Amino acid sequence: MKVLNITQLQQQVASHPEFSGVIAIEQAGSNLFEHAQGYYNRSEGLRNTLQTRFGIASGCKLFTAIAICRLIEQDLLAFDTKLKDCLPIAFPHINGDLTIHHLLTHTSGIPDYFDEATMSDFEDLWKEYPMYTLKRPSDFLPMFQHGRMMFEPGEQFHYNNAGFIVLGMIIEQVTGAPFSTYIEEHVLRRCDMVDSGYFSLDCLPKNTAFGYIDEDGGAWRTNTYSIQSGADGGAYVTAPDMTKFWRALLRYQILSEAYTKLLLKPHVQEVAISEEAKEYEVSFYTNEPVAYTYSVFQSQDQYYWMPWEQEVLPAKIGEFLQ
Repeated sequence: MKVLNITQLQQQVASHPEFSGVIAIEQAGSNLFEHAQGYYNRSEGLRNTLQTRFGIASGCKLFTAIAICRLIEQDLLAFDTKLKDCLPIAFPHINGDLTIHHLLTHTSGIPDYFDEATMSDFEDLWKEYPMYTLKRPSDFLPMFQHGRMMFEPGEQFHYNNAGFIVLGMIIEQVTGAPFSTYIEEHVLRRCDMVDSGYFSLDCLPKNTAFGYIDEDGGAWRTNTYSIQSGADGGAYVTAPDMTKFWRALLRYQILSEAYTKLLLKPHVQEVAISEEAKEYEVSFYTNEPVAYTYSVFQSQDQYYWMPWEQEVLPAKIGEFLQ
């Protein structure tokens, strides 16, 4: 078993005072390293702790994928179930052969409400669609429902947020429960993630980190606005809760062994990373070919939520294993 070089890791973290967040590393059931740094509330000078909740954005697509796998495991859906057969909503220009598998693997080709390959400013979305109206997955429909296919299902990989909004709607349709309620009860609580959940940005619980946008001249502002987190991103978690989550997932306590392996099995090989994504230092995390499972990216034996978004560690943990 490889051993973590704690001293080297501490020195690396200390050399990056701009890092604001929490690091928690566990190996074989033992806590190897825990560290909190920076402020979760800059205005009040409140420092991060291990119990600070952080928004994980697209990281919670994994929770959505797990929920879909649970419904498939219960024979309520199948990976080859067609969208038109499980969601009674009209999509005038969407290919009738589109399946849940395509949605999970970002190979559906459906129009996206926020195309990360072409759009750079998330705030542009709210010029036409007021953010305070978006409370459930179906509220996002006007932003993409009548758009045209970008390509035919299965033709290529193209990271797609709207696809996971649709998966959230499918979860609500099949279970009869609000998306966030189902995830909290059947995914988070099964892992004893008692401090994590889906919260509206204008009604956050205590110990929750604000997101900050740094501006020129050292100025900054929060990104707080009124929107409920959804199926494509937005859960808030603590580092200890995520340790519980990965432990439960990899011990087959959320899904069976067979479905856990299906969840984490590469389904799209050699994902093409766009030039826009490369600008966010994909190579900082991996120079190896990247594949996509049903929820996360994979390179060799490592998993990444979003290899070009997870700019939270000053270096790859693997560099400190001996």
